[in-house]
Amino acid sequence: MSDPMRDGLSALLVEDDDIASHFAQVVCRKHAATVTRVSAALDAMKALSTRRFDLMVLDHQLGGVSGLQLVDAANADLERTEIIVMTANRDPSLKAQYEQLGVRLFLNKPLTLDALEFATAAVVTKIRRERAKWRSKASAG
Repeated sequence: MSDPMRDGLSALLVEDDDIASHFAQVVCRKHAATVTRVSAALDAMKALSTRRFDLMVLDHQLGGVSGLQLVDAANADLERTEIIVMTANRDPSLKAQYEQLGVRLFLNKPLTLDALEFATAAVVTKIRRERAKWRSKASAG
C-alpha cells in the first residue's frame, strides 16, 4: 500500500561512508518514495543528468571532490532541488560558499540521527507546501 505523504518524492544521497550512508538512507526512506544512493561525485552528476530529485543529502568531502564542487558543477540540474550538506569541516566560510549556491541546510558531523531527521522533515514539509501551492495555482488557472 502506498503512503500518499511519500508518493512522488525522490532523494539523492551522495555519501561515501557506508555507516553515515546507512543512517541517512533510513531517514530519507522515511520521507521519500525513492532514494538513490551514490558514493562518488561523478555518479551523482550522472544521476542528476538523468532525472530531477526533490532532495539531495550530500557529504561535503567525497574522495577528492568536494560537495561544493559538485553543487557548483550541477547547478543547472539542481534547480528546484533542496540540498542538505553534511560535513565535519567547521570553517564558517564553507557554509557561506554553499549558501551562495542556494544551499540552506548545513549539518555538522558527527551527526545525530535527530538532527538529520529534523532537517529532512523540514525540507520535505517545504517541498510539499510548494507542490500544494503549485497545484492550487494550476487548478485555478
